[in-house]
Amino acid sequence: MLLFPLILLLQTSSTALRTNKICIQERGYTLNTSTAKRDDFYQACTRKCKTCSKPFPPDPRFKGRYSFPVKSIGRKNCDDPEAIAMIEKGIPLILKNCSFARSAHKWTVDYLNENLKDKDHITYVASQRRFLFYDEDKLIDNYKNWTPPHEKRLMYFHEFLKMARALKKANNGTLSYFQSPLYNIEGVSPALEKDINAFDYSWLLDIVSRLGWGDEVINLLFIGMSDVVTPAHYDILENFFVQIAGYKRVILFRPDYFKSLYPFPVGHPHDRQSQVNFDNPNFEKFPNFLDIEGLEAVVGPGDVLYIPIYWWHYVESERNNMTVSVNFWFNHKNDTMESTLNGTNSATHFTNHLKNVTPHSAKRTSVAGIEDLVLKREIESLIYETTKDHSKVVQVLKEIIAGRFGFVEKGTSASNP
Repeated sequence: MLLFPLILLLQTSSTALRTNKICIQERGYTLNTSTAKRDDFYQACTRKCKTCSKPFPPDPRFKGRYSFPVKSIGRKNCDDPEAIAMIEKGIPLILKNCSFARSAHKWTVDYLNENLKDKDHITYVASQRRFLFYDEDKLIDNYKNWTPPHEKRLMYFHEFLKMARALKKANNGTLSYFQSPLYNIEGVSPALEKDINAFDYSWLLDIVSRLGWGDEVINLLFIGMSDVVTPAHYDILENFFVQIAGYKRVILFRPDYFKSLYPFPVGHPHDRQSQVNFDNPNFEKFPNFLDIEGLEAVVGPGDVLYIPIYWWHYVESERNNMTVSVNFWFNHKNDTMESTLNGTNSATHFTNHLKNVTPHSAKRTSVAGIEDLVLKREIESLIYETTKDHSKVVQVLKEIIAGRFGFVEKGTSASNP
């Protein structure tokens, strides 16, 4: 929800509307609304403000200034029983004093430049700071002529670093983001290989065993220029996100904010990504974004952020330095990693996945709304995989609903509509 100072509640309606306009303008937003609709928009903001709390706090370490309120994510020691209980319930938290990735804590940019010598690392280059993920496997059918929002390149790490330093000096808005799987392969120095082999999986494997997650792990190495952003999205994997160098701000949203974050359709290259540009939200096109409320985590060297499956998350790098991060991805249940990443959408997979994602405790779904998101996603997936046509998806869903459920709204039984 869009928030304004509490003093608004004591002002007249006209004064409140003027204050709303000032607040939005001070935050640097373009409303993207027609003149005829702006007064209605401001009045809606004022009504919503009656239940508001503290606005998003400014943080000089980060460029972004956002329209929604946030609460801070809690911090616990890795060995704290309460931390394990929170992970079991699917509650995000920052973990301190974790040992499993300690051997990576020395991975500065300079250290990686000396020790990461293999080729063909994935690097993205964009003319602005938002790096909206896209799935190359979906560049077929309706999207074979679709143009990605940024360029993908394969290069050595030293080439990326040279390019990043040149872009910083040019200061023309173009940024680069290194996002590459982490493997022990030819070209990795003995020192870096030793670091990777020294990952202490005992704590992680205890979590995996206790919660029944899959025991395969994927590590992705992120090195970002200052200010880069990974827009809001959700993953179909459990994630322990390890911050190694610099600071990142991660804003998480419950899965049941599906209708407020407007994800791209299933089958689109940007599937699982929000359509809303947080730097310049279009409130007329995405009005439910006014209802959003987030959880904020600022993570620094040595911090580990637990990001539960299906939780939306938005990641922003600090404005002064390059950042280094590694994630540890696990399947929620013992499916193969390949089937999860490929997004298998058969009816059998749908049924099994829905059963598997239901956690040991009913509290997990009631708190996060996971089951609701899974239902929406998988129903849409089944229709799209059958038709390969988004207009058909809309048609089928409308025909399923049209004229059939009026009795639900009236509160009567199906036998007596």
